[in-house]
Amino acid sequence: MKKLLVIIISIITMSLCCINPTVMADEINGERGGNSVGLISIYYLECTVGTKKIHINARTYSGNTMNTIGINNIHIQRSSDNSNWSEEKTASADYAYTTSEYRNSNYEVSVLGGHYYRVVLDHYAYNGSISESQGNTSNSVWIA
Repeated sequence: MKKLLVIIISIITMSLCCINPTVMADEINGERGGNSVGLISIYYLECTVGTKKIHINARTYSGNTMNTIGINNIHIQRSSDNSNWSEEKTASADYAYTTSEYRNSNYEVSVLGGHYYRVVLDHYAYNGSISESQGNTSNSVWIA
């Protein structure tokens, strides 16, 4: 019941922040899987266009207060055809501490441009001796 309440509150909060809940529901299962132990209840990933930058909008929620929660193993990938992807660079992990949620709506990473870009990362939560990560792949964007 507690997890259901967290999910409902998270969806309402994201809706108020102009995030499309349908997109979030499509991303909940991620694309890379992970070791699900129940620490992460909802996660969301989106990227948007900047001038020679990709803006990462990521959220990771837990039903309980975590020692550490956030994103790691961040890979910025590029493609000339929006189909075949290669890694351009990696980015530093970003965490929140002693909280049940991680939210960052403007994590910026500089890129070369002239390609489609997407972000592949892990949503991460750690509490005591237990950790969980859930892989996720963002939408793709063209950056000139």
